[in-house]
Amino acid sequence: AGAPAANALAALPDAAPAAASGPPVVLSWRAPSLVRVGQEFSVVVLARTGQPVGSLPLALHYDPNAFALVKVSEGDFLKQGGAQTSFNQNVDANAGRIAIDTSQTSGRGSGGTGTVTTVTLKAKVVVEKAEFSLLSASPTTPAGTALGLTSPAALSLRVVE
Repeated sequence: AGAPAANALAALPDAAPAAASGPPVVLSWRAPSLVRVGQEFSVVVLARTGQPVGSLPLALHYDPNAFALVKVSEGDFLKQGGAQTSFNQNVDANAGRIAIDTSQTSGRGSGGTGTVTTVTLKAKVVVEKAEFSLLSASPTTPAGTALGLTSPAALSLRVVE
């Protein structure tokens, strides 16, 4: 029973370039590693790619015991060239989950580098290590074709008095 699964897994690397051609969308963070209790700070989600991106839905997670969500703001990445965009967010503050649906409603797609979103949080308690992470991201071309993705490792934040 193990052989078919192994064969299916072995076939994935060959199939992946066809499903997600061209350079991947590389996501990264810009954030402090140390914050103080009561301090507001921003976690910026950055994107870099060599091909047009038409939409970039994301699901993010933060530690709701350590942080309170202040706001979620749209970045400039999909607005390049004056493109019109749609930006919607769905927050579950108890679970620390943020679902963001961001896309161009008109335009040729955005490439290069830019900010996808900025999440502003407020530190609530002292904690040695609280994580902010990417649960999922599904970048597509303006035509709706899936793009490859390179995700950042979870961000580790320390909160002090």
